[in-house]
Formats: sequence, structure tokens, C-alpha cells
Amino acid sequence: MVKWREWAGAPGSTGPGRAPAAEDDALDRAVVLLDAGGVVAHPTSTVYGLGGRPWPEVDARIAAIKRRPPGPLIRLAASRTALVEALPGTRWTEAARRIADAFWPGPLTLVLEDGSRTGVAVRVDPHPVVRRLLDRAGGLMTSTSLNVTGRPPARTGGEVRAVLSRVGSDAGTVGWLDVGDLAGSTPSTLVRVTGEAVEILREGAVPATDITRVLSPHPLGRPSVPMNLLFVCTGNICRSPLAEVIAGAEADARGWSEVSCASAGTFAFPGRPASGPGIAVAAAHGLDLAGHASRELSPELVEWADVIIGMEASHAGAVARLAPDAAVHVMTDFLPSGHSRHEGGVPDPYGGDIETYEATRELLMRAMRGLFDALGEGGRGGREGAGS
Repeated sequence: MVKWREWAGAPGSTGPGRAPAAEDDALDRAVVLLDAGGVVAHPTSTVYGLGGRPWPEVDARIAAIKRRPPGPLIRLAASRTALVEALPGTRWTEAARRIADAFWPGPLTLVLEDGSRTGVAVRVDPHPVVRRLLDRAGGLMTSTSLNVTGRPPARTGGEVRAVLSRVGSDAGTVGWLDVGDLAGSTPSTLVRVTGEAVEILREGAVPATDITRVLSPHPLGRPSVPMNLLFVCTGNICRSPLAEVIAGAEADARGWSEVSCASAGTFAFPGRPASGPGIAVAAAHGLDLAGHASRELSPELVEWADVIIGMEASHAGAVARLAPDAAVHVMTDFLPSGHSRHEGGVPDPYGGDIETYEATRELLMRAMRGLFDALGEGGRGGREGAGS
């Protein structure tokens, strides 16, 4: 539950100037106060913050409450898109994008270049109340931790009251979106990105090791874990279903815990079972294709996948036409360079006998080992589920 409370900005005041309000009313009142140049104490995923419109006079009021000279504050946004639109001069490098994609919404603040001496601090916070406030307030506000400088940030209702009860008249009206005590106690991690150089200014709720992992070079140019692998052939009844279950078994054998596998076809008729010889060959090696149902390649599947593997170059081309920015490869790219099929793709076994399908399985198995070697440490974790 969210309650709205107001302090009139009188020195020594000890309580709210208005009675608590229900959530919708509380958010409406907060927006009215923000539009009037007031400031609002609001929850975040870690501690209480103090926010307002990104105006110089508002920054000055916040500085007065914190008892410090005016200075740059965080820009809190509903989304990265809102930040890009509101702060067009901000430089989003590849490192900044990777960190934001991995940890936002979340307790991590980025300090990015914007042409100024200090840069601009930005965050997309996951707390549902502040996200609803931002949605109503136009997507962006200035914010900082609620505390007197040098003291710990407010986390409990009592700590919020202790700070706000000392608000001076020069701060104007101060509101509070009261959600009670917060579970978090650690401030957000603060990271400066200059070009592709990353400096952790303050380690907080997001560990430095997690940031290092996200920034580590990956052989396939994708984030590490969790990882979704999509295998594509034509009808999704022969090669790609076999590749899907082989990949799942390889992930299990390596002890990887956050890899999900699925398959699809560029010209699939939905709901068809895997081919009979394919089911038999899979079963002979402890793999289950009996429940497979074919499906057609779709934009949603491409969006889901981190790495897409076509059985032939034509399949990779079909994915590229559907999503030009997708990370797509050919299965035989991962065979040893001297292998006879390294540049030829995986032959279609449709209509062949058991021996033909067994040869396909052996080729897929060898290429799959190369694929997982390429994924390397980035794929550590196992399969959490599989597509049909």
C-alpha cells in the first residue's frame, strides 16, 4: 500500500501536513507537487530517494534538504528509451548498452559522458511505485538518496520522518510516497563509462564480478548467461529437432545451468512430429524426440534467441532477412576447419534410412561440441527448458 504524506517545509515540523491518501490519489498528488516544483520522497529498489523535476531550482531544494552545496543528481527514468529521448547528448557506448541491458531495471547507476565535466548519472529502477510515478510524470525526474549528507540513506519510515521533520522553509513543500520500511539496505552500484572504459565508483547492490562477467568478450558476441539457443532447418522435423536435443544433452554433460534450447523451420507446417528414423536414432542415444511438434520460424522466436544456428547457409539467410541484427551462424561453422562439411552445411536426411540419420546425428554431435567450445565460459550453467 502507498500512502501520501506532505511536509509544509516549516522548520521543526514533526509530522505530515496532510492525511494519508490511497495509492492512485497518492501518485496523482505526487505528480501535481512535482509539476509545481516541489520534491517527493519516493521508494527505490534499495533505499528511499528524494526526487523532482530536472530543473535547477529543484536541484537546489534537494541540496538544501540534504544540507550540501548544489551538484549533479541522478536522472531516474522509466526506461532506457526515455533516457535517450530526454538526454539526447548522452553517449551510449557498447559497454554502457551491455551493462544497461543486463542490469536494468535494477539497482545500478551509470555515469555517462554528455559533454559536461562530470557526466550525467542515470538509472532505471525496478521499484513498482517509482516506475508508476515516472509513467505518470513523463518518464524522467531528478533524484538522489534521502539523507542528510554524511548520514546513511533512509530505509525505514522512521528514518524518512527523521530527515523530513527537519526540512526548512526554503525547501518548500515536500511529499512522501510512503510504502513503509524497505527490504533493501545497500545503495545502487555506481559505474562510470568513458568510451569503452568502465570504472566502478561504488560497489553496491550489483557485485563488481557480475559487471565484469557481462563485459567479458564472448566468442559469439553475445551476453554470457542465461543463454537461449535456437536451431533452424527447413521443415523442423529432421535436422533442427535433432540439434535441439543434442544441444540439451551437451549442456547437461558440461554442467551448464542456464541454457535453453529450441528449434524451428523456415517452411514448417506446425504440429508435425519428428521423422520416424530421427526419433529412432535419437532414442538409440538416449535422446527423446517422441514429443516433438514442428513450428515455423517467427520474429518472436528470433527475439527470444541469443544465438541462432542454421543447418545451411540458406537458413541463416532466412533469419537474417527476418532480423538483420540477429546473431546467426551455420551449424557446420563449428566443425574443424579441415572437415569436409565445414562450409557445406548439414545435409538434409529427409527420406533417408536409419544409417543416413545416424550420419546426420554424428555430424551434428561433432559440430555441437565445437559450438559449445565457442560458447565457452559464457554458457556456464545448464539447460532450464526446451522448445518443441
